[in-house]
Amino acid sequence: MTIVSLLLTTGQVVVTIQALGTTSQLNIRFPEPARTIMAAMSVLAIDLDVFRVVCFLLHDDPVTKFALQLMVCPMLLFVLGVAGVIAGKINGKLHLDTIFNVNGVVLLGFFISLTLVVLLPFQCMGSPCGVLSMVPNPGIICWTLGDHTSLVVLGIVGALLYPVSILTWTTWLVATQPHRIASASGIDRARRYRFLFNRFRPERYYYGVVYLIRNTLVALVPVIFAQVVSIQVVAMATVMAASAGLQARLWPWRTAASNSLDLLVSLTLTIMLTAAAPLVETSMHDREDVLGGLIVFLLILMLAVACVVFIFSLCRRFKSAIMYHVSLCHHKDGAGSLARFIKMVITSATHARVFLDSDQLEDLDLIFDTVRSSTANLVVLMTAFWTG
Repeated sequence: MTIVSLLLTTGQVVVTIQALGTTSQLNIRFPEPARTIMAAMSVLAIDLDVFRVVCFLLHDDPVTKFALQLMVCPMLLFVLGVAGVIAGKINGKLHLDTIFNVNGVVLLGFFISLTLVVLLPFQCMGSPCGVLSMVPNPGIICWTLGDHTSLVVLGIVGALLYPVSILTWTTWLVATQPHRIASASGIDRARRYRFLFNRFRPERYYYGVVYLIRNTLVALVPVIFAQVVSIQVVAMATVMAASAGLQARLWPWRTAASNSLDLLVSLTLTIMLTAAAPLVETSMHDREDVLGGLIVFLLILMLAVACVVFIFSLCRRFKSAIMYHVSLCHHKDGAGSLARFIKMVITSATHARVFLDSDQLEDLDLIFDTVRSSTANLVVLMTAFWTG
């Protein structure tokens, strides 16, 4: 269990560093030493300038450099695959599932960085000259023929190869997991895809897709709101706060340390972004207009939700909805097993909801109200214990 916890925590640390690196993409004027720390956090981003790759090129061509960035992941996966084959030959045991899992861990671990890279050509914002230019390379004018067209084409190809393909693949794996795990190949499937499912509790096997969607939104925020910088911080904080709430509700990770770390990271990033909101680089007039409109929208939304909840509560109070089709009334000693069997037969043959008190112990104090107003049919099991 210690090794499992260590591996899970290590993977989450990698994702955390990438998430922190994403905040450096926001138009925030971080003071020192926070600026230096944020720059160091972007080390896991696939940035070839860190390794001075341009020095080995004949000239500083942004299209060539972007193409090399897109090739980093396939090259890394190829190297890991070759290393796994060599290690298998040396040990005399070649575990293809192990190689497959290592590559899967790399893809999921660096998902944010991959998504950020393919979205670089689409991250454009206004310049003092009145035109849109790329945020990573202000010398390139957006949506004009030339380098930007080539970058956009490569970005679309990269998006289809990386985030879109990974999300589609993992969604298909999660959707087919219950059926496949119960088939004859269930053990092989569990071994082959443990990088996706073994990180989470069995009942939260689907959380891998939820986690990838969260990471996709984290990478999309700097691109979608590139021209509305005042909303960037709010949007990113919203994503992290929603992630913290969902994670606290589901508690999906297999170990307590991983759950605590995920929750702590989401809450810390939310607080940090809230503190950094005054540091957004934009004019005061634009900031007041955008944030003022956002505050009005949130106030109206909050009042609307409160009214909807109030009306819904009134409707439920005066018009009780049928929650259960059948309620089984039985003697606990004389017909407990029989009631369980009847419920299994009914639920396996129909879509009816069956109320059995032993399955609803947390609502046992409401049993009389449930049977009176929320049950369509009452079935009484007249056993000897009941009549005697």
